[in-house]
Amino acid sequence: MTVTRREYYPVKIGVANISTGVYPAAVEVFLQGRPGPGYSLGYDAAEQVVRGNLPDGNYTVKLTVQARQARAAA
Repeated sequence: MTVTRREYYPVKIGVANISTGVYPAAVEVFLQGRPGPGYSLGYDAAEQVVRGNLPDGNYTVKLTVQARQARAAA
């Protein structure tokens, strides 16, 4: 097996319509639309973007959000 070095490129994807009261829970990256290990990106809430570095290729990026839990006063 020969190890080869791959160049990674910066990725920055703008995210629209994230409402107040929800927050990103997970960012998933799929190479050529198939789930698999190896690549990850993160969500930058200050700029509302998904960012990171990926090698050349075709990817699907899935951002999952959850509503924040309201706390009841007792």
